[in-house]
Amino acid sequence: IFAAAGKRIYEFDLRKESVLLTKFERKFVFNSDDINQICLNHKGTLLAACDDSGAIQVVDIQSKEGKTIKELKNDNICMSVQFRPRKVWEVASANMEMENAVVQWDFNRGRVMKRYPTSFEAKNKDEKQLVNPPFANSLSFSRDGQFVAVGLGSGSIGLYDFTNKSCVGCLDGHSSSVCQVEFPAFGEGDELISAGNDKIVALWDIQKMIRKGKAQEQAAAEPKSRIRLKEKPNWVASTSLNQPTICIADCSNSIKCWQIR
Repeated sequence: IFAAAGKRIYEFDLRKESVLLTKFERKFVFNSDDINQICLNHKGTLLAACDDSGAIQVVDIQSKEGKTIKELKNDNICMSVQFRPRKVWEVASANMEMENAVVQWDFNRGRVMKRYPTSFEAKNKDEKQLVNPPFANSLSFSRDGQFVAVGLGSGSIGLYDFTNKSCVGCLDGHSSSVCQVEFPAFGEGDELISAGNDKIVALWDIQKMIRKGKAQEQAAAEPKSRIRLKEKPNWVASTSLNQPTICIADCSNSIKCWQIR
């Protein structure tokens, strides 16, 4: 397992007998600023780490010391990075730009393939767009790698088609910043989980949106279910083992697991 703290990335071996792992197997220092997220490609041979300087380090971790194979540079703080499924040379990043904060990269060539907007017209004419800029906080790919969902500071969720390089539309169901999005491990691939600073975790059915491109219809839609928390969520994960389940880590000292029926 890999973990990031500050500017460093640590590798731990879960096969150790100790319940508490205090000794790391390897340590990588490739980033120049605090790391916000790390991710592995599907083969487990490459690691990407994004940081507060806006840099993304793509590292070959097959050797003991690791080796940077490419550095990508955003213009502002980079909050999230993900390898694109089924596209070995592509990553997506989410940064703190006011506009075009979602970036599709070809990291083999070190170039931007497409920048996507993050400003959407809110369905309710309130002031939240002015109070909370549409910074991109989190992103998640669909299983086939075609679609990417992005949690925005405005409370909206942007949905983009990386195959056709287009903006599909947005979902508007949070009254505060969306801190986390995930295409869940359960279902047919047409559901989406979002978590917001409004202490709500929502499950969306985006089938019509991704299959028919009915962006305006979906922007006015309601989540199929909501989980109301007592504390603000920090992270969500999902599993399809036994029963579809959403696991939520919030600001309390416990992890909540909700079964979806």
